[in-house]
Amino acid sequence: MGRSILAVTIGYIVSVLLVMTTFLLVGQVTQSLLVGDTANPELIENISIVVQFFSLFYAIAGGYTTARLVKDKKVQHAVALGIVMISIAILSILSNEAGLPPWWHIVFLALVIPASALGGLLNARGKTKRKR
Repeated sequence: MGRSILAVTIGYIVSVLLVMTTFLLVGQVTQSLLVGDTANPELIENISIVVQFFSLFYAIAGGYTTARLVKDKKVQHAVALGIVMISIAILSILSNEAGLPPWWHIVFLALVIPASALGGLLNARGKTKRKR
């Protein structure tokens, strides 16, 4: 049980660190483009799409990390990570700290569990192939 909780926690930390790094880099690159009256709504939407892609990719990475740290039930642990991510995302949505558009949250909530499960599946399949 303790190893499961630790694996999910570490998978979450990996995902969050990757997302935060991406947000910081995207913010640095686009800061001058989004200031004042020159803010382009189309550019903001395109940036949101890129950030969404990376966030889901990082959910896969977190699921993979979680699965790598447990001995069995790898995909189930990765799904547990997805559930934790959804729970925390709902709190973030309610506070709307990131200022992301509503569609971003809907897509993330719909895809984060499948993405983290995919990470767990990739790890589990990799283990199976290495054993052969």
